[in-house]
Amino acid sequence: MGVESASGQASPIERLRAFFLASVEDETAIEAANVYLTSLPGEAAPEIRAYGAIFEIMRARHAFWPVRKMHHLNAGLPVLDALVTDHPDHLEIRYLRLMACYYLPRLLGRGWSVEADLLALAELLPGAARAYPAGLYREMVRFVVDSEVVSEEQRHGLRNALAASERAGGVTTGPAAGGY
Repeated sequence: MGVESASGQASPIERLRAFFLASVEDETAIEAANVYLTSLPGEAAPEIRAYGAIFEIMRARHAFWPVRKMHHLNAGLPVLDALVTDHPDHLEIRYLRLMACYYLPRLLGRGWSVEADLLALAELLPGAARAYPAGLYREMVRFVVDSEVVSEEQRHGLRNALAASERAGGVTTGPAAGGY
């Protein structure tokens, strides 16, 4: 599951990204991800905790009863909100919260976080191409560019950053490298 790092082993973040993608369609990926999360040694980094929260939120996607859906949302969203408060410039945490809230019904009142995350990502993404896998970076940029929240100037900057990244071959480095 996921792309292997140079050492031949998928990093924790690569594995969690793969679990997240799988969890969209496959509820069993959530439990597998939670088992994996509990196997990680030491105190979890902020992005690891964000994935723990997103898996709780993904339980809401798969729950049948509205009360269960709300239970899972109410368990996961405050964790993501706190992580964004503590790490406002952490691009992946912002993106996870955006993905968690973007498709929620308006009556849940999460428009404020969607707008805040889109605007923050519009500022953060142009300088982050080399920190993320090419496919993930491309999807993040395209999602933000397609939103109605960002300005035309920000769209232009994002498109230029994406084009430069693609010309460079989507080279990725650092601990965030991994596949989508």
